[in-house]
Amino acid sequence: MKPLLLSAFVFPGAGYFLLKKPIQGVISALVTIAVLIVFIKEAVYKSNIISQGIVNGEIAIDITAIQQAVFNTPGQISPQTLGVLSWLLAAVWLWGMIDCYRLAKKIKTKHPTV
Repeated sequence: MKPLLLSAFVFPGAGYFLLKKPIQGVISALVTIAVLIVFIKEAVYKSNIISQGIVNGEIAIDITAIQQAVFNTPGQISPQTLGVLSWLLAAVWLWGMIDCYRLAKKIKTKHPTV
């Protein structure tokens, strides 16, 4: 259960390191980090535009106006691409949890004292 919990709650792929499968762990971690970097860059890009609009008086200091600006401000990446990246992140995370559980169970079957 430890590898599954590590992959689920600490970081995607973290359980692989406990199972002595560093290549799978590094691949999962790198994919996750790459997707998160894209998300963060997109958020920073949009927040800079919105904050500049607030400073210039183009956007009211009102939660509804700011929320509308978040939805209406074009980003550097299309919403479809962000959706695909979200699904990729979810798939890597879910696969890591399932695979860590499977590998741990396989190891436990071979070595019941572990």
